Amino acid sequence: MNSFIEKTLFRIEKWIFEHNLLSDGDTIFCAVSGGSDSVFLLWAISNLAQAHRLDVHAVHINHCLRGNEADEDEKFVEGLCEEFGIPLDIYRRDVRKISSELKLGIEETARFVRSRIFDEIVRSSGGYIATGHTADDVVETMLFNLFRGSGVRGLASIPPKNGRIIKPIIPIWRHEARAILRREGIDWRTDSSNEDRRFSRNKIRLDLIPEIKKMFGREAISHIFSASQMLYETRLALENCFRMRYEKALLGSCEGILMFRADEVLTDAFTMGEMLRQALPQMGIGLKNFSHQKSDEVFEAMKKHIGERRCPIYGGAFALRYGNCLIIADHMPIQMTNRAMSFNRRIKLAGDLGTLRINPVSPPQELMAGDRLTAYIKYSDEKIYVKPYHDDYYFHPLGGVSMKLSTFLKKRKIPLFFRKALPLIFIGKKLAWVGGVEISEQFKLNARSRKALKIEWSGDFSEMFAASTILSGK
Repeated sequence: MNSFIEKTLFRIEKWIFEHNLLSDGDTIFCAVSGGSDSVFLLWAISNLAQAHRLDVHAVHINHCLRGNEADEDEKFVEGLCEEFGIPLDIYRRDVRKISSELKLGIEETARFVRSRIFDEIVRSSGGYIATGHTADDVVETMLFNLFRGSGVRGLASIPPKNGRIIKPIIPIWRHEARAILRREGIDWRTDSSNEDRRFSRNKIRLDLIPEIKKMFGREAISHIFSASQMLYETRLALENCFRMRYEKALLGSCEGILMFRADEVLTDAFTMGEMLRQALPQMGIGLKNFSHQKSDEVFEAMKKHIGERRCPIYGGAFALRYGNCLIIADHMPIQMTNRAMSFNRRIKLAGDLGTLRINPVSPPQELMAGDRLTAYIKYSDEKIYVKPYHDDYYFHPLGGVSMKLSTFLKKRKIPLFFRKALPLIFIGKKLAWVGGVEISEQFKLNARSRKALKIEWSGDFSEMFAASTILSGK
């Protein structure tokens, strides 16, 4: 084998194992469009297959966008795989039709279709999908994102691995790949759309990069690639750092609700943006509409406004701040459970707001064991209920006079975000405990009490509420 080819294969092999892309014996599906990059990918992986016992397959997706040209690409890939002795799976998808149905752009729909197909292959085979991204793609992507005003992530190199999607030939330049294909007598297809200068990427590849080489020398492009690789390492370090900071700042989470220490999140706009970047996917909200402008906007709002004013993010998410408590949520929690309670049985509250448990105890032995989420009250054999918030309820606070529940919660400075989420425990027709806040004067234990109840509210949401009352100074 030619020494240049041997060195190139060694570079690919080194890249694969340095970045833990594959292990010996793995199954790999090479995504082959028919272009030079994907054809080289298939050739390179097939040459490494025997030494590492790789089970190599190919996959071709015909998007049905270029008529006969797309069909010719499909036939070419069929012939190539037959020549290489590699099994091929072909997927035909009418992307234009799907685009109309989904009301998405053609490029976005094509990415969506490819993603769905790749996910299907990974699920059914347990293997990896390899794509033919090269060093040229890294440079083109960095320049493209630079002109769009991207930050570290956009300027960083294309990740070698994203789940089960791997990119084994990133260290190889396109001219190197084509030189080897020519030397091996292997043809490839040329996509006519790659010459269309209406697309920004094509203008970068066809016009800008040749001009950079002309003005600054061919090494300038290698320097851009190296800079992108260094930014990728920077990105990994930053993400690791902010992952630890996120875990330190996070006080609790419940379905669609996250709560943080404001002093850990609101140090600067960049930190706020990184926290949002991790928080939104945790809530099932994608990052497609994420921008530094939006995170800066949320940062400024949360620095200035403390109280009930919500700052919209997007996708239904909003931010609220109470004292040193910062909440990111996609809904206002409401406790909807209304039912009778019985001893020694847990009741699950609606909306993932936790569980309640009530037990008879002998006072006063356990009286000192309580906390915000545990109440000890006297009991006189009446029925016990948990009910949701209602404006017409009255409550008799400790040492005070009976007042409307809404007035009581305002006096105790319970944030509006939590007020209607609190479980209310009734003994007969009287409100005995506002969950997590206070017991009623009418149900306070004393030396003459013979029967008592221990009520416990537990779960992620209740813990979050208890933490919020401490941090917001309640």
